[in-house]
Amino acid sequence: MGFSIHKKLVIWFVFVSLLSLGLATLIGVHSIDTIVMDQAQDKVKSDLNTANEVYNYKKEKIRDLVRFTANLKLVQDALVNDDTDFLTYKLKRIIDDEGLDLLVITDSSGTVVARGQNDVCGDSQADDPLVMRALAGSTVVSTEIVPESKLLLEGEDLRERAAIAFVYTPKAKPTSKTSETSGMMIKSAAPIYHNDTLVGVIYGGHLINRNYEIVDRIKNIVYKDKVYGDRDIGTATIFQGDLRISTNVRESSGDRAIGTRVSEEVYNTVLVSGEKWIDRAYVVNAWYFTAYEPIYDINGNVIGILYVGMLEKPFTDIEQKMLTKFAAIILVAIILSFLIASVLAHNISEPITELLHTTRSIADGDLSKRVNVTRGDEIGELAVAFNRMADVLKKNAESIREKTAKLEHANIELKEIDRLKSEFINIASHELRTPLTTLKGYLELALDGTLGGFTDIQMTKLKIMNRNADRLLGLVNDLLNLSDIQSRQMHLIKKKTSLRDMLDDAIEHIKPLADSKGHEILVDIREDMVITCDRARIVYALRHLLDDAVRYTTEPGTIRITAEDKIDDVHICISDTGVGIPENELENIFIPFYELKGSMQHTTGTSGLGLSIAKGIVEAHGGVIWIKSKVGVGTIFHIVLPKG
Repeated sequence: MGFSIHKKLVIWFVFVSLLSLGLATLIGVHSIDTIVMDQAQDKVKSDLNTANEVYNYKKEKIRDLVRFTANLKLVQDALVNDDTDFLTYKLKRIIDDEGLDLLVITDSSGTVVARGQNDVCGDSQADDPLVMRALAGSTVVSTEIVPESKLLLEGEDLRERAAIAFVYTPKAKPTSKTSETSGMMIKSAAPIYHNDTLVGVIYGGHLINRNYEIVDRIKNIVYKDKVYGDRDIGTATIFQGDLRISTNVRESSGDRAIGTRVSEEVYNTVLVSGEKWIDRAYVVNAWYFTAYEPIYDINGNVIGILYVGMLEKPFTDIEQKMLTKFAAIILVAIILSFLIASVLAHNISEPITELLHTTRSIADGDLSKRVNVTRGDEIGELAVAFNRMADVLKKNAESIREKTAKLEHANIELKEIDRLKSEFINIASHELRTPLTTLKGYLELALDGTLGGFTDIQMTKLKIMNRNADRLLGLVNDLLNLSDIQSRQMHLIKKKTSLRDMLDDAIEHIKPLADSKGHEILVDIREDMVITCDRARIVYALRHLLDDAVRYTTEPGTIRITAEDKIDDVHICISDTGVGIPENELENIFIPFYELKGSMQHTTGTSGLGLSIAKGIVEAHGGVIWIKSKVGVGTIFHIVLPKG
């Protein structure tokens, strides 16, 4: 037994509720995740812009300081007067006061005349791209890669600070390098004029390697130095190429992750393609929302990366709390759905159950049963309609009983009439057969001259009488066969018989008619095909089928007879090129006395019994017969007879 309607309603209601809540959960989780992640990514994009402003502010500050120093009258006069001691002193004071790593003055040819950070001078900086532009009269600032040889001129401490060993970093781009000896520096250069004449250049720089001023200032401004657990909530890094040279990202030991490298994916996007990269990433030992943008030198080449990252865990924890609350709401909704479903299912199923019991009682014959449901909704209307239907059923049942009794009486009378009809046909056929046989015999004696000579006119009349006697005798035989078939009393005398011989006998009977119409009869049947049957009956059936084919084939035409020898039976096909039978007539073609409608009606001189008798004979042998036809193309009779 299946589930009750109460259980089904509860199950379906809960299922729909769970499906809806499940979809709501998926949408909710996706929405929460999207909102949290989008907000985090938008925040880190904004943080990158702020970091860029901090970085550019440092560049502008160095540029302004260099330009200011170039415009000092004391510096201009000292350079013209070759007062290198004063220049060295002044440059050193500015370095100490402003926190620069180097401040250098050259003459108008680019040869160094004074350094604030050491006493080395006399070397040429004319090939420096910033000095070249300053000698051309421009004040410039840029981030530049400074090779080890030039760092050594500016100071041994700068060379040592710039040298960084590579630290193995998973997912970084493979490289054969083990360390970096050049440095990345924010440099600015400005021309020095004296009485509108270019007398030299001043350039200054801030070496970024292992200097954490910029990255810590970014972290302080953007993230307020906040921590989450034991980690900074935000971090910043400056990369020289793909190498971390200044960062507040910490390793597990707590040290700054100097020497670690950026992932190959970021490398290809930022350093190779020159595009920003914004996504979540695993940085050293934790997941971050990150943003990277390229740093360019004065010639527009990508030489490094500016990075900001925001710890992902605070956001995932917020998301987890929101999801927990959401799950609690969903759980409460599921419980409420189940309770509501139970109440609704009971209200719906109770009257339906009563309807079911009443229906069963009525089905068992108790038409006095009625439903006792009084509700103002559709179920109440259904109950009223059901009771009205039961009243009608009761009246109809009484009426049907009366009519059934009348029909049973009429059926008995019809059976008696049919019996009398069959008996009459049988008796009449037998009574007609004897005088017809006698008449036929005398006619044949007259025609062959045994009874003497006759005039031509008399012979013509005798032949007409003989043909009509043949037709009457054939009709009588048809009626007798039909009577045997309908009474299921057909007696069969079966024996092994050649199928080809039986067909030859049937063809011999209809050949004169076929020849007179100009028809061609083609037979494709092996001589050795044998079946066990009542030879006379089968020949009789085949003769009727061939007779129909000949009569309904347009002159001249072709009648083709084939047979397929199978394991247990023989499949015979009789096809013609006749007028064909309309599709709506096919199902009636084997009914006794049935005549095709229209132009084909009763034009062939047949009794209308041949096909029904042929069908009865085939079925009496345990075979089957059917017909396929197409108007204007022809007809095919299919006969399947068992071999045994």
